[in-house]
Amino acid sequence: MFTCPECGSGGKRRPRSFVERISNRAKLFCPNCNTVWYWRRVLFQKHVQCPDCGTTRLTKRTSWDRIDRKSESLIRRALILFRAPIYHCTFCRLQFRDYHDMEPARSTHKARASSG
Repeated sequence: MFTCPECGSGGKRRPRSFVERISNRAKLFCPNCNTVWYWRRVLFQKHVQCPDCGTTRLTKRTSWDRIDRKSESLIRRALILFRAPIYHCTFCRLQFRDYHDMEPARSTHKARASSG
């Protein structure tokens, strides 16, 4: 599920150009506010995202859970050498390693300007 970073509604995929295919996994468009954003590849991301569903709402784990599935990517498995933390996606129940930091928490309420 891809949520718009501006309004929080659901985004839809759009076709990518050849150059966009190199650095982005998907190009997304919000029909409500006309915002365009990209789902970046692992090397070009700013913050950690789930490799399956793209969400940034993840939890950090100290050890692997035996029930939920693990990422089978060789790159993510090699990150154990660099002691990358383990992240868990509650939506698709995937556990994976990533060297990026988590996205800072966004406030859902906009600050109101005081009128006087």
